[in-house]
Amino acid sequence: MDVFEIPQFFIWKGNRPYWRSGQWNSRIFIGVPDMASGFLDGFLLEGDRSSGNFSIRFTYIDKSHPYIFVLSPEGKLIQKTWTNSSKSWQIDWQSPENECDIYGVCGEFGVCNPKNSPVCSCLKGFEPKSADEWSRGNWTGGCVRRRLLQCERIKTGDEAGKHDEFSKLETVKVPDLAYWSPSLEQECKDNCLNDCSCIAYSYVSDVGCMSWTGNLIDIQKFSSGGADLYIRLAYSELDNNRNLNVIIGIAVVIGVITISIFAFFMWRSMAKYEERRRKNREMLLVNSNENHPTFSDVNMLVDSIDKVKLQELPVFNLQKLALATGNFDVANKLGQGGFGPVYKGKLSDRREIAVKRLSRASGQGLEEFMNEVVVISKLQHRNLVRLFGCCVEGKEKMLVYDGYMSPEYAMGGRFSEKSDMFSFGVLLLEIAWKLWNEGNNAALVDPVVSDPCYQAEISRCIHVGLLCVQEFAKDRPTVSTVISMLNSEIVDLPIPKQPAFTERQVALDSAGSSQQSLKNCSVNLVTLTVVDAR
Repeated sequence: MDVFEIPQFFIWKGNRPYWRSGQWNSRIFIGVPDMASGFLDGFLLEGDRSSGNFSIRFTYIDKSHPYIFVLSPEGKLIQKTWTNSSKSWQIDWQSPENECDIYGVCGEFGVCNPKNSPVCSCLKGFEPKSADEWSRGNWTGGCVRRRLLQCERIKTGDEAGKHDEFSKLETVKVPDLAYWSPSLEQECKDNCLNDCSCIAYSYVSDVGCMSWTGNLIDIQKFSSGGADLYIRLAYSELDNNRNLNVIIGIAVVIGVITISIFAFFMWRSMAKYEERRRKNREMLLVNSNENHPTFSDVNMLVDSIDKVKLQELPVFNLQKLALATGNFDVANKLGQGGFGPVYKGKLSDRREIAVKRLSRASGQGLEEFMNEVVVISKLQHRNLVRLFGCCVEGKEKMLVYDGYMSPEYAMGGRFSEKSDMFSFGVLLLEIAWKLWNEGNNAALVDPVVSDPCYQAEISRCIHVGLLCVQEFAKDRPTVSTVISMLNSEIVDLPIPKQPAFTERQVALDSAGSSQQSLKNCSVNLVTLTVVDAR
C-alpha cells in the first residue's frame, strides 16, 4: 500500500479478491453500512504506510459480553458474541451475506443491487458488453460506454461538442482502486473534469477526494450509508434525461391547466344549475281569472332536473275545485295521503275527479310539488293515473287526477313499466266484483268460450278467485284449500267480502280484522297515495 492509497480490508480467494470492506474513514469502513451504527469508534487502524504493514484493533467497553472475529473456511468474516444464558457463541454479523457482497460480481462499470432482479445493471451511460451473456445471467463481462467522452472524441477527430458532465449515483460502495488527494469537494470535481483520464470521483468526509482513472469495479447499491459517486458522462447522455424532464414538466403543466379548466366549467355549470333551480321556484304562475288556463309559451312548467316542458296542462282555480268537491266536504273525503287529504269531486262537465290537497304542515315545497306534476304528467296511459291539471293559489297546492296508482308509486313514489299491469288487474277485479254482486257471472266470460253447461264451474272459479284476493290473510284460503274447493262441489264456499283496491290504513286485529270498519278504502275511481318527499 503506497502513500496515495486508502486502507481497505480484503478477503482473498487464491490470488483474486473475494470480498472488500470499502475505504477506511478513520472510524469505519464505508463499504460496510452496519459498522456506522454498531461499531462507531470501536475500531482502530494502526500501521506504517512506508512499510505497508497495518493492523486493526477493536475495543468494546462492555467486558461482560466478549466479541470475536473469525474467518470461516467458506471465506466469511464472522463476528460472534458470547452469551452467558446459552453458554455459546452467537453470530451477530457476517459478510459476505448476499451475492452483491462478492467482489466484482457485476463486472466493470456494473452496479449490484440485492433488492433488484436481476441484481446487476449497467451504470447510466453504459450498456452490456455482451448482451447474450448478460441475458443469461453471466455479468462478469461487465459494461462498456455508449458514447465517447469529449477528450476521446477530440482524439478521434470528431467534433468536440459540449463539455462532459457528471451523473450522481447515491449511497453506494464506491469502486476499488481509487486515488486519494487532499482536495476540497469543488476542487475534487474540477480536477476530475479537467483531467481527461479521470472518469469518476467521490468526496467523503474524513476521507477526502477519491478519483478513478481506470475501469470501475465492485460497485454496490445500499439502501442507506455508503457514499455518493459521480460518474463522468458525455453531455448527450444527460441531455436525453433533461429532455425527458422537460417533457414531463410540460405534461404536468398541461394536466394542471386542463384540470383547472374542467373544474372552472364544472363550477360554472353548477352555478347555472342552482340559478335555474331558483328561477324554477318562481315559474309556476296561475291565472285565477280563467277557468282553464294552460301553460303556454310564456307560462310553462320546467322541471329543474329534467327540463320537461308541459303544454296544454289545465290549471284550475281554487273556487272551481271547491265547488266540485262541495267545499272540500268531509263526506267527499276519500282518504288521507302522505302529504294531505284526497277528495272526490265532479266538474261542471260531469267528469269525476280526485283532488289531492297538499297539507300546509306537510313541509312539501313548490319544487317537490312541481316534480310530482311532471312525473305523473309524463306517464299518460289508459291504465295509469291520468293527470287532469293542478292548482296553485296562495298557499294552496293541489293535484287533480283520476285512475289507479300502483303500490310502488303509492308507497314510494316510483313508476315502472309494470305499473300499468297493476292498474289493469285492479280494473278486472272491480269488474269481477261488480258482476258477482249482481249475480251476472256469465258476463265475465267471453261468449266465444262460454258454454251453459259449464256455468256452475265458472261461477265456482270466480268465487274462489275472489276469496284468494281478500285483503286480510285470515280471510284467504290456503293452496290446499283452494285445490279442495275446485275439486269438490260438496264443499260450501264462504261468502267473499269486497276486495280492497289499495292499502287500508286500519290496524290489523287478529281477532276480528275482517269485521273492522274500513275508513280509508279507495272507491272505484281512484287509488290513494302515500308518498314520501323525493
